[in-house]
Amino acid sequence: MCDPRHWARLFPRKLPARLVDLLRVATAIYVVDRINPRDRTHNDYGWHRSLSMDVEVFDIDFWHRGEVSDCLHRCIDFLSGDSWDIHFIKAPLSFDPELLPFNPRWKPRSDEPTVCLFSGGLDSTAGLVRRLRLRGDQGIIPVLVMHQSGQRRAVKDQIALINFALGTSLEELILPFWMKSPEHLGKDEESQRSRSFLFCSAAAVLAVLVEARAIEMMEAGIGAVNWPLMAGMVGSKATRSSHPTFLRRFSQLLQVITQRDLHVDLPHRYLTKAELVESLRETGLTDIATKTTSCVHYPLRDSQAKQCGTCPACIFRRQALLVAGIDEPAHSYKHNLFGRTNCDPPDENLRAFLMQVNKLSTLDRSEEIPRSLMRHLRATAVIDDDQIPAALIDLYRRYRREWLLLTKRALQEDWKWSQMVVPTQTTQMEIQYA
Repeated sequence: MCDPRHWARLFPRKLPARLVDLLRVATAIYVVDRINPRDRTHNDYGWHRSLSMDVEVFDIDFWHRGEVSDCLHRCIDFLSGDSWDIHFIKAPLSFDPELLPFNPRWKPRSDEPTVCLFSGGLDSTAGLVRRLRLRGDQGIIPVLVMHQSGQRRAVKDQIALINFALGTSLEELILPFWMKSPEHLGKDEESQRSRSFLFCSAAAVLAVLVEARAIEMMEAGIGAVNWPLMAGMVGSKATRSSHPTFLRRFSQLLQVITQRDLHVDLPHRYLTKAELVESLRETGLTDIATKTTSCVHYPLRDSQAKQCGTCPACIFRRQALLVAGIDEPAHSYKHNLFGRTNCDPPDENLRAFLMQVNKLSTLDRSEEIPRSLMRHLRATAVIDDDQIPAALIDLYRRYRREWLLLTKRALQEDWKWSQMVVPTQTTQMEIQYA
């Protein structure tokens, strides 16, 4: 697992006690999340768990403050969809920051750097490229928390290609993280809803040490808000890793801890995934796009395909890539839903996407938001009243148009799922169901 002392030797300055505590808390939350599998068979309330843990901290008086505890619980409860009971106990050894190692040779290349969370995934890579194209390098520091084998090499290769294509000089910071599960723990929890808290905490520590002006997460707006595809996808069944409300609450916690106006931004919150991915095609970096993975079942342990093709993440990925003009080899997916040939895979998730798009048809005639989307925006505190930002309405309108274009292609090329839709000759094609 993460040893703050191991990470300390990678940072450019010595870690103060409170930041060491933040890493300890974030690590403990992640581990407790992983070793407590959700009840997927008997729990009807969205996999909800009640979790309790003790964590050792150095600045015990600070973490016992009501404001700090409230901020922490509101943040992690929302992120994971669980109820957390976190108790702080005094670390047995006193803290001496002078004993911690650090890396004096690594320094930011700007007086006002920006820390960027970077995973090497599709949104992360496309978002970084788009950000660099529009605003330039400006001291961007990509930060990766490496939790999978092979991530280091893949990310280094991606950064090298981006630097070559854009003429930038990014230098990434890779923080290794591993978790050893003793055999008696049995199967761990694969959803890992708290992972984003660990990643944001790592980026926050670096941001404080280099006096960064902001932390940026490169998720597109549709994925960040994550309107559930199906009625049962609520609470912990829907990821909130980049949700605006989680980032707002984490920023509030961060400001209490650091006493600085430091926050996590979503610079692409009003872009669709396809609009974000388009930056890769425009800069000749389509090879990076096709080498990333999005599948929730990855790795498949399949000798041919590395992604399933039928999970919501695969479908969302393929929609974005195809709309952006990037075609992947058909064998990249075990089931090829976006083509003539496939192996009769289950189509429930694709049908849910199409039904959701159909609900957005009200936006063609007015600014009326579908009821289920409105309920989601209220329930997850994206809005606190009925006033929806015009930019958000336009985001969903553009997203619907993307799917309509893709549906038109499906009909023209006789993709199997086009049998589920019937085009009507109106001012704009509608999706109807038999």
